Amino acid sequence: MAVVFSGDGGWRDIDRSIAAVFQKQGIPTVGFDSLHYFWRKKSPTQTAADLGRVIGHYSRLWKARHVILVGYSFGADVLPRTYDQLPRQAKSKVSEIALLGLSGRADYEISAGSFFGTGAGDGPTFPDIAKIQPGLVQCFYGEQDYGSACSKLEGTGAEIVRMAGGHHFDGDYNGVANKILDGAKHRIAAHAAYAVAQKRWQRRPHAWCIARVDDVRRGAA
Repeated sequence: MAVVFSGDGGWRDIDRSIAAVFQKQGIPTVGFDSLHYFWRKKSPTQTAADLGRVIGHYSRLWKARHVILVGYSFGADVLPRTYDQLPRQAKSKVSEIALLGLSGRADYEISAGSFFGTGAGDGPTFPDIAKIQPGLVQCFYGEQDYGSACSKLEGTGAEIVRMAGGHHFDGDYNGVANKILDGAKHRIAAHAAYAVAQKRWQRRPHAWCIARVDDVRRGAA
């Protein structure tokens, strides 16, 4: 399943289009309309609790084992701290966090300043992003979006995805959605492979170590 946090303009073209692609691909999706949800200020703790309840309820209803978190603009900025404060059980289901049009500063209330890019925000997003396992993160930016903060994540292990256009990716919302899904499939497959290898190691730890030592000896010879 997927959960999408919209930009401060509400549930509009980009959010609606991405959710539609997910649904067509068989990924049930829940949307947070940020304009309405954050019209009254929320704390990160409250937002995380609400998201945790959504994940818990709908993952049971839809029998979903994996969750993709997506945030656009305002929604991208609030996701890192929200994820960090998720209840452990909900957090364990998250396989990918896609940040679209990240600005680098989070605000948990819609204001006139947030519409015009003049709001001070509640603080930088990077300390919270640094707490996230880098392999979970995708950061999308338009090559003409000079306010994007994705470049600051280069070299961290996060996946940086460059798209044509500016903050709205030239309207290529299908392309964005498909890249999110491709990334999720890769991450879920990699996690499954790691889990299988870990189980094998737990069953035969000594044999595994001997095989590794033998491999080293053969390489040295």
